[in-house]
Amino acid sequence: TVALPIITAYSLARHEPREPKRLYERREEFMNLLKNEYEKSTRR
Repeated sequence: TVALPIITAYSLARHEPREPKRLYERREEFMNLLKNEYEKSTRR
């Protein structure tokens, strides 16, 4: 429809751009956290 481009343009114009989270750069940290939490878990 015509509404989506208008709503998208409006929302992009109203808000400042977000800072990228760069999650892939922190992948190893998150994987270690998941492994540690799994090892602590009693449900297996």
